[in-house]
Amino acid sequence: MTKTKQVTPRKFNPEAVTWTMRVWHEDEAPEDHFDLGDEEKTIECVNEIREAVEAGNVWAWCRIRVEARWAGFIGYGTIGCVSEQSEQTWRETSGYYQDLCSEAMKNLMVEIDSAGWGDVLDVDPEDLNVAVQRGIQVAETVHGD
Repeated sequence: MTKTKQVTPRKFNPEAVTWTMRVWHEDEAPEDHFDLGDEEKTIECVNEIREAVEAGNVWAWCRIRVEARWAGFIGYGTIGCVSEQSEQTWRETSGYYQDLCSEAMKNLMVEIDSAGWGDVLDVDPEDLNVAVQRGIQVAETVHGD
């Protein structure tokens, strides 16, 4: 008869999750993503985006990936074809930033579970919320891949 080793579940610490937000230029053309119902307004909008990009505003037309990392695992939340005035307006008014943090956390938990850690990790659902809220506050921004 073989003995089965009993494993004590490891408590998930939301403070141990590290967060990064990566932003880089979107390769898709903005004209393929805007129709304001008025051709002149659409052209004006697209031209403003192009001018802002040419002036160096990466947020004017970009792709964004939020990453949640814990114990060697990583979860992502990604969105493309984003047009914002600045990082601040993206974080504070878009509504998508919180969604990406939640998506990254969900995908992190999927990665942990897929690796077989689901049975040895004690995760309180409230800790997941704490981790996401922390990510919203502390994610470091990195420009480029």
